[in-house]
Amino acid sequence: MKKLLRVTLIASVFLLGLSTTVSAKVPEGWLNGAANFEKALQLHRSENVPLVVYFYVDWCPYCKSLEDEYFPAAPMQQYFREVVKIRINPEQSRADEEAGRAFGITGYPGFFVIGPGSFPVQLSPFRRDGRSLAPAEFAQRCRDVTTPRNANGSRVTEAPKAAEPAAAPKKAPGLQMTVVEPVAPTFITNAPLPTADAVLTNYAKATGGARMTSRVIKGRINIPGLSYGGKFEFYATSSGKSLTVLSVDPMGIVKQGFDGRSGWTTTENASKGASLPENVVLAIADFYRGLKLNEIYPRTKLLGKMKEGDREIYLIEASPRTGAAEKLYFDAQNGLLVHRDFTRTSARGPIEAEIYFSDWRSVDGFRLPCNMTQMIGNLTLVITIDEIKHNVAIDEAIFQRPVR
Repeated sequence: MKKLLRVTLIASVFLLGLSTTVSAKVPEGWLNGAANFEKALQLHRSENVPLVVYFYVDWCPYCKSLEDEYFPAAPMQQYFREVVKIRINPEQSRADEEAGRAFGITGYPGFFVIGPGSFPVQLSPFRRDGRSLAPAEFAQRCRDVTTPRNANGSRVTEAPKAAEPAAAPKKAPGLQMTVVEPVAPTFITNAPLPTADAVLTNYAKATGGARMTSRVIKGRINIPGLSYGGKFEFYATSSGKSLTVLSVDPMGIVKQGFDGRSGWTTTENASKGASLPENVVLAIADFYRGLKLNEIYPRTKLLGKMKEGDREIYLIEASPRTGAAEKLYFDAQNGLLVHRDFTRTSARGPIEAEIYFSDWRSVDGFRLPCNMTQMIGNLTLVITIDEIKHNVAIDEAIFQRPVR
């Protein structure tokens, strides 16, 4: 199944033309389960229409809201007649679970639209401010993200002639994966609460604190809908120096390091127009800093206790010495960090980011997450750690900025 997902997901992003004609061969009903995913992609390609991939679970209240209030509405029914659509419940089978993992699913619902010649865009009608989209607005949003546009912003209504190159869309389809508006948290009332400092201290204890001189990590990195089978390596010393090396198609080899005084980034063999955002690699290194959160965030505030699925979560607003405040979500039972929301600065302005942590394992006196889903702006990375070694010899020359 993993091989099938890799092949078929990558195949789905090849350019297929820009015709907006709806084929009579598009099935009226939903396809179901990962077993039908290849069939859905074949229809998506052959009929040249968008593909909707909907991930859900039976206990999700927002899934129920989508299915009871949005899907039956006339505007959504009309939209669904124009697309191929498949429903997948990752809790039904191992194949369904693998499909959810391939798309980087970290919460529900997961509603993805893949247009002809573009990459998955995740959409949601729900909004933080409570002003959720109406069904007609959500249907239009689904159409808009897969509608090709000319350079002047007008919609392309016909396929280009074979001898002419396809017109450039207003927004490059290349790395558009997450366009999700989170829902405002609902806190548990009348629950006894610890202090924010106690939650951070408990996290430090839960993750351990054995002494080390160095750390070497090796693993895999996937970009759902774009690239599978990428590799990464991470090297760090107790003095704070670090190097991350990524080898990901079509970006090529990306290196990001910190020599103790300043950071640097180099890119080799990169495809034109395909690059990682600033600081995206550094975020891979950041998630190992948990032992000093009280120092990193001088000002913290416990916002409350909330439910996420079957877990209870402590939500902390944490302000670093510089930059915007972050949101840290800790499991109330085991004390571990579930996910982190923050803003990164870049040459293009601030970039919203989320990192989700799972598969915590004990290695040499440390408890570390071996799976991480990282969403930086419109880019999603799914990172799996295969090997962690401590106290190994590292040539510190690798941390120095390369000489051009």
